[in-house]
Amino acid sequence: MTKTRSQQHSAHALVCVRKLKNREPEGSDKEGEGRGWLDSLPGFILVNGLIASLIKLKQDSEKNEVAGILLTELNTRGFEAIALTASDSATYLRDQRMALEYVAWLKRWGQSLLKKKDNGNGKP
Repeated sequence: MTKTRSQQHSAHALVCVRKLKNREPEGSDKEGEGRGWLDSLPGFILVNGLIASLIKLKQDSEKNEVAGILLTELNTRGFEAIALTASDSATYLRDQRMALEYVAWLKRWGQSLLKKKDNGNGKP
């Protein structure tokens, strides 16, 4: 059976969020880190654009494992900064919309499966 693009994004995003969940065990200092990234990523792309978001993830991936995982997942889905810079504006906007569809699924699955980071005052 053929899956729609949304179903493909959802299935791929679920695998990614499960990877994030497995790398931040309950009670660890990393718990909730992935959720924070996933919650902010769609807005970051809308405000800064896809290319700038990918560059930021690349820079942060050197010191943050979650950023590296997200960059790898986006690259796997075909969103690469170098390739996007060579595309025309219509292609870039189409790719940005598709990336937003995908990160929306990442955010949904993250909200379902990952805990929020406790900021120390007892409230997430």
